[in-house]
Amino acid sequence: MIINYSDSPVLKGKKSIFLAGPTPRSLDVKTWRKEAVKILKDLGFDGIVYVPELEDDDRTFNYDNQVWWEREALYNANIIVFWIPRSSQLPAFTTNVEYGYWIAKNSNKVIYGRPDNSEKNRYLDWLYQTETGNKPINNLEELLKVALKQVDKNKNIADIDSYELNIIANIIKTYPEITLLTGDVEFTPESFGVDNSDLTYGKLFFKNAEPNQLKEFDRTILSVLLYFYIKDNRYDKFVEQQVGDNKLSRETFNEIREFILSNFDTPEKENLLLYYVVINDLGKSQRMVDAIKSQGIETVDHDLILNYLLQYNMLPSLNNFSKESTSSLINVLNNGINLGQFIQGECVDYSFNKIQSLTTFEKVLMSAEAMLDIGGVLGHINNQNGSVILNQPTADNFMTASRILSTCEDSTKIFDEFLTYKANKMSLTAQDKNVRKTITRLCLMLRLNNQNDIQTVENEILGNMEQYKTLIYEFNQSGYNDMPAILLYYSPAMLNNACGYFKNNNSENPVSDALKVCLPFLQNVMINARTNMNVQGKGVITIMLRDVAMAVAENPNQLDSFEVNILGQDEAKVKKKE
Repeated sequence: MIINYSDSPVLKGKKSIFLAGPTPRSLDVKTWRKEAVKILKDLGFDGIVYVPELEDDDRTFNYDNQVWWEREALYNANIIVFWIPRSSQLPAFTTNVEYGYWIAKNSNKVIYGRPDNSEKNRYLDWLYQTETGNKPINNLEELLKVALKQVDKNKNIADIDSYELNIIANIIKTYPEITLLTGDVEFTPESFGVDNSDLTYGKLFFKNAEPNQLKEFDRTILSVLLYFYIKDNRYDKFVEQQVGDNKLSRETFNEIREFILSNFDTPEKENLLLYYVVINDLGKSQRMVDAIKSQGIETVDHDLILNYLLQYNMLPSLNNFSKESTSSLINVLNNGINLGQFIQGECVDYSFNKIQSLTTFEKVLMSAEAMLDIGGVLGHINNQNGSVILNQPTADNFMTASRILSTCEDSTKIFDEFLTYKANKMSLTAQDKNVRKTITRLCLMLRLNNQNDIQTVENEILGNMEQYKTLIYEFNQSGYNDMPAILLYYSPAMLNNACGYFKNNNSENPVSDALKVCLPFLQNVMINARTNMNVQGKGVITIMLRDVAMAVAENPNQLDSFEVNILGQDEAKVKKKE
């Protein structure tokens, strides 16, 4: 039996009983739950017992944390046992509300009892008999015996919290464009090879859609929910899937919350941020790609497609905003930076060439959207349990990137300043600036925080300098000289998927194996693009790696079957050979 107290995250995955009823507010009053836990243990219960009290209870608690914990545990519980020994010392005011809520919402999981001498329970008795057809039980042990008989019948029943469902329903109603992220959408290939049978919000709202048609919707919805977890101070929900040293600290969460609340302090600003989150990946929707083609425009750049959608007024919800807000959003899309690419080492120096044209608020809007967006990266795998990706190291990267964006006056130096800072934090031994930049970018793409893994990357590059000389050269092209830099779009997804493949296949060193397979391939892609595209002058060549990122998740050994397909003057796509 597992006792889950309210100062620990809500545990899930086993049959569970919530002990609902009045909680003492003074140490002078004995809690009835200790007796209840002992009875359950003696009866041989082997599930989770939710106890809405602190493990070392001094009768003090954080109100917000407590009520959110109770809500989540109540929704997850298979059985809610209401034991109400009401007295002047245990008035059970909150219990009355909880009891009424749950007897109306799902009476099948409510079992109710009270001692014969309990005061003022006449209406609760009547309501229980009316809703369930059962009489209240006047003995705690007998009450718990009934609960044990019922919990096995209910073990597959857990309610979906209406908190999230109401948010999602309202978002769909307010910004119907989000439904364009279902269906034929070029979803982000992160962890493509993961076999996922978990219930996601997309599957709840679009029951007839195939899982691959919901991936981008589920990622975006998690990003939206993360905003509300921050706003409503739901730290435990935000970090529910995070463990170990990399778990986002409460202090950093509070910093993020202050950043959000202070900068998006009006309904207009709040809604603009949410709208940006909703539409950010619409450029991946085939319906939107076709809409842009009808205007005579063809591109594989998702951000550029979104820009055109706004310019041609193809997104109706944009009309709900003021001219000032609309102008800010379009300016961010025209002149901003993909901050997710920034902190993952995926962008290039020239990506920042227009950044100084943004206002202070526009930089904040860009940063906040990117933070929420990357927080939702794995939402297609599980979007009901907070963010895996927006942990402490990722949050630190965001704060560092935001600081440099706001303080560095020379846009040509922004990326270098960030990479130099990160290289020093990683304690790299390499002295050559170009080599350090290459190693740092690869570590950021792989989201490495473990020093042994960082050392693996450094050893791979330093031990094969001649083999990787073109890779090192290309990773250091700024795009400001007479030669455009090459941006490998989805290179972090490719590297992480390769790592995931080798980890799942019991590799002794997944990072090393992924590098040995992926780096020669990426180098050849850049050589091919540079040779065949022959683009001169300032700028960026974007090479889309989505197809190959999905392929390495299933088997990295099939890379030889891919080639570079040139799409335009500065765009190419790596796809399977015909």
